Amino acid sequence: MLIEGTRLAEALRLLERAVELDANRAEYQLYAGWAANEAGNVPKAEHALAEALRLDQGLADAYWQRGVLRQRQGAAKDAISDLTKALELRPSRYEAHAALADAYYDLGKEQQALGEWQLAIQAQPDNGTWHFRYGKLLSANHQLDTAREQLSKALDLTASDDPAPRWAWEAHNLLAHAIGLKPEAIKHWEEFLRLGPRDSPYRAEAKASLEKLGKPWAGD
Repeated sequence: MLIEGTRLAEALRLLERAVELDANRAEYQLYAGWAANEAGNVPKAEHALAEALRLDQGLADAYWQRGVLRQRQGAAKDAISDLTKALELRPSRYEAHAALADAYYDLGKEQQALGEWQLAIQAQPDNGTWHFRYGKLLSANHQLDTAREQLSKALDLTASDDPAPRWAWEAHNLLAHAIGLKPEAIKHWEEFLRLGPRDSPYRAEAKASLEKLGKPWAGD
């Protein structure tokens, strides 16, 4: 991520000013496009990234950011082309693997998506969100042993986060399902019930599972 929080708008303003002062600097266009991309300003992102690549067709991060933008727009095939090019030019841009995973998933190519998630977490093993998303896709593909490893890793990495990640309840639910009716699933059903939405259709199943495991839910 280029920059986070309330500083993003100020960063975008300063980068746009830099482009006004020297529109022929590919790097200025790239960073303006990157900031606009993170801010969700599609027209500005599209324009700046197109200018960056017009000025420097070897600028790996411009392909990466345009690939991210195209994936968000639903143009998965174009996204894959850009993201693959980014990695050809800069193999260390491992974030492109995560974006490629999303693009392949959008095309229904889940095995390729799994491969890209594996490459992404190999490059950044401390990213809890990526472990969760990899584990979620593994679970959907019935690779439960590996899913358990990834979901457990995701929760371990974010155990001290306050508040818990917004996906934590889903990770606990998936992990409980992957474990099955065994005592080690109890804490995950409980955390799912504590953190998850009150209208989740899985709440009844979680309570029934806890009852079968001899640990009835004492909450709502």
